[in-house]
Amino acid sequence: MTVELTVDFSDPIPIFALGSVAMLPHAAVPLHIFEPRYRQMVRDCLAAAGDRGLLHAGAIALSSCHGTPRRLRDVACVGKLVQVQPLSDGRFNVVLHGVTRARMIEVEAPEGDRLYHQAMFEPMRPEDPGVARGVRRELHGALADASLRRFHMVDQVLGIVANAEIPAQAAIDVTGNALVHGDEDRYALLAAGDSRAQGTIIWDHVQRMRGLARAADRQSHGRWPRGASWN
Repeated sequence: MTVELTVDFSDPIPIFALGSVAMLPHAAVPLHIFEPRYRQMVRDCLAAAGDRGLLHAGAIALSSCHGTPRRLRDVACVGKLVQVQPLSDGRFNVVLHGVTRARMIEVEAPEGDRLYHQAMFEPMRPEDPGVARGVRRELHGALADASLRRFHMVDQVLGIVANAEIPAQAAIDVTGNALVHGDEDRYALLAAGDSRAQGTIIWDHVQRMRGLARAADRQSHGRWPRGASWN
């Protein structure tokens, strides 16, 4: 059974700040919660569910920081807790599942007993799903290039992109999460408000992978000069 995760944007959402973009929509991120402020955050999110189960726990915005001094970026990935393992000393092991991109509207600093930042967010709604389907088709064609077979994750991603039961936007997000590296590029992918812009960022990374694969092919054993190697 598939469960749809939803986020209530009518109230402030707690912010879990990291130094880099760790999560995109439809990705799951394991986190070890040890700082007092984040331990309190998890407890508060679980308390919001009462006895209704983890599905009703509060949302968490996984945000990244940049600049000097460090400051929160405007766009975060808002997710829901899907696994929680309380530890005997008050720490937690959790898994946070990305639900949607969201733009930060107003930040609230820690106040009173609350140790963590929170903010009002507005969701970045996807546009016409037809655009996402077109981007998906283009990514499928690019990833089917035989030169990319040396990258093990490409076969897995290609299977997701080719699966018609997975919504096109979800397939794009999973592809980007797997293939796009580097904090600035990952943030650009997170902050991109439309599927076409997201697809362009992913396409650039696929092209880099093709270049690496072809360079490796040119240095294959069969092309070494007699009695020599490329090392």
